[in-house]
Amino acid sequence: MKKLLLLLSCLLTAVLFSGCGIQHPDTVSYVLEAEPSRLDPAMTTALVESNVELQIFEGLTRLDDDDVPQPALAESWDISPDGKTYTFHLRPGIEWSDGTPITAGDIEYSWKRVVDPDVASENAYMLFCIDKAEDYFNKKAPADAVGVKAVDDRTLVVRLKEPTPYFLNLTAFHCYYPVPRKLVEAKPDTWAADADGMICSGPYKIVSW
Repeated sequence: MKKLLLLLSCLLTAVLFSGCGIQHPDTVSYVLEAEPSRLDPAMTTALVESNVELQIFEGLTRLDDDDVPQPALAESWDISPDGKTYTFHLRPGIEWSDGTPITAGDIEYSWKRVVDPDVASENAYMLFCIDKAEDYFNKKAPADAVGVKAVDDRTLVVRLKEPTPYFLNLTAFHCYYPVPRKLVEAKPDTWAADADGMICSGPYKIVSW
């Protein structure tokens, strides 16, 4: 007997089209195999959650049909000759779904949150290619030592331990998505567990769950 799929209505209303500022009212409905536990990209590990997070969050890059990283929140990037330093330049005018700007500081906060030992994310290892990220996770270095720094609102500098040719692919992975710091700190346990007041960075926003 075939396993019955649980029909969930994660109704998503388009408020942003990849941050370009053009509004396209539309609805997307998903049939998922299970109820998402929460939609915190730093903490989730199952495909159920990541399928929804892909619609409501955006990373610095997004993979195309050939798994080649393409510009997303970042419009461009520079790589140092030794392959260890990446400088990302964010697109102008990108916003959270509540209309506030998405900044490089949001990304610095979000990435350091993933490797924060007190957060204890199961995805932390995905950022261990970043200089001192693993040391911070193991409480051998402070957060300020981690090789992620917002130089200004639109410039993020990332320092890696060693050259990592697939790093741009990693920045499209869900634990690299920025999360809204103000909301996360105000509601650390519930901000990503229901649609009420949830703030997103991607092309869609959940309006009911």
